[in-house]
Order: sequence, then structure tokens, then C-alpha cells
Amino acid sequence: MVLSARNELSENSSIVLFPEGTRTSDFPLGPCTNSATLISRRTGTPMQALLIEFNYPYLGKHWPLYRRPMLPLQVKVRLGKRFAVPNDVRAATREMETYFREELAKLS
Repeated sequence: MVLSARNELSENSSIVLFPEGTRTSDFPLGPCTNSATLISRRTGTPMQALLIEFNYPYLGKHWPLYRRPMLPLQVKVRLGKRFAVPNDVRAATREMETYFREELAKLS
């Protein structure tokens, strides 16, 4: 995954990574993995946070992939904090998870 990400980013592409590494099981945010911060560190690419909100837990871990959404589905995408390339991957992951939890708590 890291090598694929490095190849894409070296070609000026953007990649979208979900910091949990899987669909959310503990809505609104499960524990974050080191994947995004590791890729940032290894590629020298800063991370741009996006906050994606649904009006219900559509596509969460408990939502079957084949199940259609209840309509109307409301989706809001907001540009969040930009994170510098980290020196410490684990510390950066904790910082990112704290940031997302704080931002999502404001929405409740």
C-alpha cells in the first residue's frame, strides 16, 4: 500500500485514506491506524483532512455494502486541518485522531 501510494503521489495524484483503515464500527469514529501518517512520512507528503458527514451511519461497518441508502441521503464534506509531514508516526496518528474526535464532537 505504501509503495502504491508513493507511486501515485509521485505522479501528482491525490489519494484518499480513511484514518481508521476500515469502515467505522464505533460511530462516528473508530480508532485510527498509523497507515495515513506512515504514508505521509514515507512519501514526504502532508495530509489534508476532510470531514465527511452523513445524516445517518450510511456505509458504516454495520451497514451492509449492498443495502441502498435511505433517501434523502445528505452528505456534507468539509475541508479540515492540514497536517505537516510527521517525524513521529504514532504521535501524528494520536494528533490526527484527537483532531477528528474534537471536530466530530462539535457536530453533536
